[in-house]
Amino acid sequence: MISTCPLCGGTAFAPILTVTGLPVEEGRFPSTAAAAAAVPTGTCVLCHCTSCGLLYDAGPRPEQVTYDVGYTTFMGHSPSFAAHVRDTAVRLVDEYGLAGGAAVDIACGFGDFLEALLGAGMAEGTGIDPAAGRPEDPRIRMVREYFRAELLPSDIALVSCRHMIYLLDDPVRFLRSLRDGLGDRNPVLYLELMNRAPAVLAGDPWDVTYEHRSYFTAQSARRLLRATGFAPSAVREVHHGGFLGVEARPTATEPRGAERGSAEEDGAEEGSALVAEVAGLQARADERVAGWRDSLRGVRESGGRVVAWCAGARAIAFLALAEAGPEVAAVVDLSPARQGRYMPGSARPVAAPGEVPGLAPDAVLVTNTAYTGEVREELARLGLSLVPVVELDDPDGPRALLSAVRGTPAGRSR
Repeated sequence: MISTCPLCGGTAFAPILTVTGLPVEEGRFPSTAAAAAAVPTGTCVLCHCTSCGLLYDAGPRPEQVTYDVGYTTFMGHSPSFAAHVRDTAVRLVDEYGLAGGAAVDIACGFGDFLEALLGAGMAEGTGIDPAAGRPEDPRIRMVREYFRAELLPSDIALVSCRHMIYLLDDPVRFLRSLRDGLGDRNPVLYLELMNRAPAVLAGDPWDVTYEHRSYFTAQSARRLLRATGFAPSAVREVHHGGFLGVEARPTATEPRGAERGSAEEDGAEEGSALVAEVAGLQARADERVAGWRDSLRGVRESGGRVVAWCAGARAIAFLALAEAGPEVAAVVDLSPARQGRYMPGSARPVAAPGEVPGLAPDAVLVTNTAYTGEVREELARLGLSLVPVVELDDPDGPRALLSAVRGTPAGRSR
């Protein structure tokens, strides 16, 4: 376990939350329940740097994640996330005058962001990702490799990397290699970083997953860019506050490598502000886990049936930590690649929305409130608008779920 901050090199870097029993992969869904239950688990040790405000999982990584064609965390099947992708692409193209230019998307996944950029007026795109999909637009070229600076095209108006930086052991080294590879080119850089707010403010340990290394504040995000040779122009919360959207340009001067161990004023101020927020995080997280374990146990003992909705990273962590069993009849997800398979760790089956009426749930548990609106719309379309909906993020969620199940005729009769 590391003892110094990977962003600023500071030694005022102390554990604030330890979470054990987390499935190590969030993008691979086994085809059998037995294989899903046998997925390796690991431990996260979230640390806080009081010098720059970074939250970083400093725990060891004996289990390595392989990002290949069998791995996907694609979220574009969600209408609200797809709208976020389109809106971001339009805004970047309009604000920076990128129409007619070339885009590069690192860790591009299925290429949905590149498609959105081209739809907004850019002329061509290159995706770099060992698990890249196969977009239909012939103007998009996919490079199925891990990023190397040599893979960058000569003409670039925009470089994006939306959901990878926070997975890296050393984001500073990666961004410096990108900056070196750009040379005297001056594209817009767009990143999406994991926002620290959900992990800290709610005290929910399922906001800390095995694959996620870094959680940023606006100040630590700016520090990351400045330390690696970029000048940040904007940092904003995006997609319901789950991420920080960061925009920057390469600086004309060399990256200030010696400043990894120095303190910038904005980073120091945010670090001090976070001290109060992270105090007692372990106790709050332990209480949340215990509350949900009791709730699910109560549902099980009542003979109730719950359907969870959204099979993403938070759901994987939550179901494993809360020791979910048969009371969670299924986890609904819009991704066809997940449907018919099983959740890593908890081994709960993944179902399509159309299967929900046959499952006859007493309640629906939404594992990510960013999607609550579309979940309610889908339930209404299925004729299930009267089924109680409980949000995982609700502080009163454990009690609300148990009350919903015990309050239904179906729940009482089982």
